[in-house]
Amino acid sequence: WMLFAIVGLQYRFAAPTILIGITCCFFIFRVFLKLSALQAQVSTISIALISLVVLLIFNQIKYRSIKPKFGKLVSLPSLSALIYLLAPYFLYGIVYFGFIFADRLVANIATAGHFMLISGNNLEYQNNMDLALLNLLLIVPLVEYFSYKLIIYWYDRAKRMTLAEADGLSWQLQKKYWSLLGRILLYFGLLMSMTIVLLSILHRSYNDNIVTIVACFGYLLFAIGLFNTVILLSLNRLDDVLGILATAMVVDFIIGYLLSSLFGVYLAVIGLIVGAIIFAITSTQQTLKAIDRAEYCYF
Repeated sequence: WMLFAIVGLQYRFAAPTILIGITCCFFIFRVFLKLSALQAQVSTISIALISLVVLLIFNQIKYRSIKPKFGKLVSLPSLSALIYLLAPYFLYGIVYFGFIFADRLVANIATAGHFMLISGNNLEYQNNMDLALLNLLLIVPLVEYFSYKLIIYWYDRAKRMTLAEADGLSWQLQKKYWSLLGRILLYFGLLMSMTIVLLSILHRSYNDNIVTIVACFGYLLFAIGLFNTVILLSLNRLDDVLGILATAMVVDFIIGYLLSSLFGVYLAVIGLIVGAIIFAITSTQQTLKAIDRAEYCYF
């Protein structure tokens, strides 16, 4: 995904073209070549990776062959400086996805019986979580858009703010924050209604439905934390975000592993709930604390 982002900056239509291309390749591998889903996925990911690397190399060769019309060619940033600046964001991405799938990981470990084998065969639990994860995938774009809207609103107000209006900025941001959060909850209510209808159509067991519904609320809390996270990242609070998210992931992993190992694999979802609660509450506290000193954070 980081390579996609880099290529997307260099070539406007390269990333979506590659995505459409590998989707077609996946269809060909599954339907015509009769490969398994895992084989087709690994093959298409490999094709995407090779395509991205080739484009990056081509861009580097093209850049180095350019002769500037005026002055000297601007040198590329130092690799060590890039690593120093971007490594924390790379770590954030790892922790981000680690939290989302921590409960699945511990459920697989509990099924396998030891840490050496993390690909268990508890497909029922994974299917239950997939239905809940669909809600998260549908709500994340809205959450990130609302975070962007709040930051733009904040910056716009701060640029036109006078000293007399400084005290009112925090109150304006609080109203905007709770308004956007309320819209997120309303949208989640719509998604949950669709999910409940889907569960009734599928005629699944009571325990499976409970796991899916509980996981949906866990992912809602995670989405609220993500809403706060994007705001904090826009305020250059990456260290705070990493600490909050890493703590939530560790709690998710430990509680999920203990409960799934001692009482049953389905209780791994409790780790997700507890970790998401910590993530949502702590990130909300940090965001509201920043809003309380809105002019300082903007400065």
